[in-house]
Amino acid sequence: MKKLILLFLCATAVTVSFAFSQTVAEPHYVVLDDALAEIERLQADNEAMSGINATLQGQNDQLEIEIAESRDFVIRLDEMIAKIVTAKGPIYTALQTVTDQGTKRELQNKMDDLRESEYQLEKTRRQEFESIRASNDLIETNRRMIAVNNVRSSSNEQRIEYLRACYEYTRDENRGVEDLLSDADALRQEAEALMSRR
Repeated sequence: MKKLILLFLCATAVTVSFAFSQTVAEPHYVVLDDALAEIERLQADNEAMSGINATLQGQNDQLEIEIAESRDFVIRLDEMIAKIVTAKGPIYTALQTVTDQGTKRELQNKMDDLRESEYQLEKTRRQEFESIRASNDLIETNRRMIAVNNVRSSSNEQRIEYLRACYEYTRDENRGVEDLLSDADALRQEAEALMSRR
């Protein structure tokens, strides 16, 4: 189920990215400082998400190592439990046949010790399985967060690309206006200079 959710998130990210790329508007006039400020903010957001993703992936890598170690430990626990169960059989049989009370008491003490060891091993085994489950849940949560961050980062990149196009469009448009303004200033100064000679 969790893998299906992750696949759905990735498919959604691809669909959203494709849809956005197909519907990008033509560049238009923007306030240059505002566009630059938004580009810087989006780039900072992407850098932050990249750092978060790296941290989450590092955590997942460590959790995978710990899960593998826990599984190996559970195998050793199972082997020890099996040995104890096997060892209890002859002791139980001896308890039924031995008549000496001292020996019987000693056998019963050993049986109790083995039962306590078996109980502690089973308890540890349950704890390991709970730890594995919690680690797997955290890995899935981290993967979902990474997928969400990747979608946001992709959307931000497309927005940055669009803002840059708008910035270039506005700058090119302003360049022609700046020439007009510069020519007007030059004519005004020339006119003032002419009148000052009078």
